[in-house]
Amino acid sequence: MAFKFRHKVLFALSAAVLLALGALLAITLWRLQSAAEQRVRIGLVAAQDAFYRSRESQAAAVGDAVESLASTNPELRAVLASRNRTGSDPFAKAGASHGEDLLESSLPFLPLYQHSAEFAVADTAGKLLLVKDRSLLPLGDTPVVALEALKGAPAYDWWQANGKTFQIFASPVVVQSEVVGAVLVGYPVDHSFLDPLARISRTEIEIAAADGASGEMQEIMRNGIRYLGSVVPIKAPSGRAVGAFLVSRSMDEELRGARELRNQLLLIGAAVLLLAVFLALYLANLVSRPLETLGRAVREVGSGNFGFRVNSAARDEFGNLGNLIDEMAAGLQERERIRATFSRYVDDSVVNEVLKTGGAEVLQGQEKEITILFADLANFTAFSEGKSPKDLLRDLNEYFASVAGSIDSHKGIVDKFIGDAVMAYWGAPVSDLAHPEHACQTALEMAQRFKTEFTPRYPTLGLRIGLATGTALVGNVGSENRQNYTVMGDTVNLASRLEGVNKTFGTVTCISNATAEAVKDKVVLRYLGRVRVAGRSEAEKIFELVGDTGKAGIKREAIEAYESCVPLFEAGDFPAVSAQLRPFADAGDGPSIAMLKRCMDKRRHDRRDGEWDGVWILGK
Repeated sequence: MAFKFRHKVLFALSAAVLLALGALLAITLWRLQSAAEQRVRIGLVAAQDAFYRSRESQAAAVGDAVESLASTNPELRAVLASRNRTGSDPFAKAGASHGEDLLESSLPFLPLYQHSAEFAVADTAGKLLLVKDRSLLPLGDTPVVALEALKGAPAYDWWQANGKTFQIFASPVVVQSEVVGAVLVGYPVDHSFLDPLARISRTEIEIAAADGASGEMQEIMRNGIRYLGSVVPIKAPSGRAVGAFLVSRSMDEELRGARELRNQLLLIGAAVLLLAVFLALYLANLVSRPLETLGRAVREVGSGNFGFRVNSAARDEFGNLGNLIDEMAAGLQERERIRATFSRYVDDSVVNEVLKTGGAEVLQGQEKEITILFADLANFTAFSEGKSPKDLLRDLNEYFASVAGSIDSHKGIVDKFIGDAVMAYWGAPVSDLAHPEHACQTALEMAQRFKTEFTPRYPTLGLRIGLATGTALVGNVGSENRQNYTVMGDTVNLASRLEGVNKTFGTVTCISNATAEAVKDKVVLRYLGRVRVAGRSEAEKIFELVGDTGKAGIKREAIEAYESCVPLFEAGDFPAVSAQLRPFADAGDGPSIAMLKRCMDKRRHDRRDGEWDGVWILGK
C-alpha cells in the first residue's frame, strides 16, 4: 500500500518527536543516574579516606604515647633493656630478675593502658611479657604485628576475638637508638568508631570478611532496596591484608528525584506529540500541491527533456526551487560531456579547472614549475607500539586533519597520505606565482600547530618537513578505470630526501636552494651547507626554514654563527668551527650539534682524490 506525502509527513514528524522525546528522556535519566552514581562513589571514597585518616591519627597517637612511655617509664626501659642485654640503664639489673612483675605493677596505672581494650608488651625475641586481656591474646603467642614493629617501624593489624573486631597498633620501643621491644595497643572497631565515619561520608559502614575484599564497586540488594557498595581491604604497612569493611549507599534514594522528573517529562512529551500530529497534517497539505508540480519537472529533466521549464510564479521556497530546476535543465546539456570526469577527482581545484577548460589541457601530462612538500612523523614506529588500531587511527586522523587544514588554507593540494607521511604541492593544476611562499607559510603553520596541539600530548613524536621547488610532470596517472591526478619528477624525489635530511641536522623544515631563492626576502632562513642526497650525483645547497621575518624569538646569533662556520667547515678548519659553535651546540641548537659531530668524526668525511670538499653525504 502506497502512502501519500501527507501521511509520510505525519508519520515522520510524529516519529521524530517520539525519538527526540525518547532521546531527551534517556539522556536526562542517564545524566541524573550518572550524577547520582558519582555522588555515591564520592561518598564511598570519602568513607575510605576518613577511615585511613582515622587509622593514621590513632597510629600517630599510639606512637607518640609509646615514645613518651619509653622515655618516662624506667621500669619499661629496664625490663626491655635487660632482656635485650644491652644498654647501661640503672634499672637493668632489677628488670632482669623481676621484669614481668615490674611491668604488671607499673603499666596498668597508665592512661594508655586503661583506655585501651588490649595492651601488650613484647621483647625483641617476640615474647609477650604483659597482656591486658588474655582472652584476646593468650600469653606466650607472638602476633605478626609485634614482629613487624620489632623491625623498627609502626605496624597495624585487625584481630577477631569473642565475636568482636579490634584494631591493633604496634610501635617499637627505642632505647639509646636501639629497638628493645614493642608495645601493642588495641581498640574495638564498633559503632562508636564506625558511626562518625558514616556520618562524614553519608554512607553505611560495616565490617566485612577480609577474604572478600575486592575494592570494586558493585550493586547490593537489601530488603528490595538497591545499594552501591564496595568491600575495602585493610592492609598493614607491610602490605599484608588484615581485614576489610563494606561501605554502601542507597541508589534508590539518590534516584528519587530522577523518577519524579521522568514522570513529568512523559506528561510533557504526550502533549508535544499531540501538537506535532496537528502540525504535520497542516504542513502536509500545504506542500503537497507544489511538490507534485516540481516532481513532474524532475521526471521530465531526468528523462532527458532538458527543454522542460517549471516557470513558477511563486515567490516562496517552492518558487525558488522551480527556478533552480529550470537553471539546472539549461546547464545539464552543456555539462553532460564532462559529467563522467567529476567522479575521478577529489580536489575542488582540479574539478573547477576541468569544468573551465573542458579537461584536455589539465588532464594530459604537462610540465609545470611547482613546490612540493613532504612531511613525516619522527619516532612514529615507537609511538605506535602498544597502541590499539582504533586509538592509532584516531591519533593519525587528528594529525592529518590539522595538516590538511594548514595546506588548504595556503592554496595547496594534498596529493596523498602514505602511512604517517603527507605529500602536497602548490602551483598545479591552477597556476600560482607565489607557490614557494605559500608552501613555506604552510610548513611554518604546520610546525607551530604540531608544537601547540600535539607535542604537549605526545612529547616523543617529532615533525620533519621537506620542501623543493622545480619543474615536475603534472597530470593523470593510472589505468582507464581508475586514475589519480598527481606530480612526478626529480623535484618530487628531492623534496622527499630533504624531509629525511632534518634527522641529520636536528631541524624541522629543510628547503631546496630554488625554494630559498624565491622566499629569501620573506622568511628567515639558515644556510646549512651543500648536501648530496641519495639518488642525486650533484650536491644541493639546502636551507633551514626558521620562521617569519617579523617573528619574535628567532635565535639570530645561532644562525649567524653557524653560517659563518660553513666556509670554515668546507675549508676543513674544524678547530675553528668547534670553538665558535660549541656554546650553541650546548644550548641545544640542532645544526650546530650536527656540524660539531661531523667535525669530530673524521671517518665520515667525504674526500675526493684526497681533498676535502665539505659536502655532506646522506643516505635515504
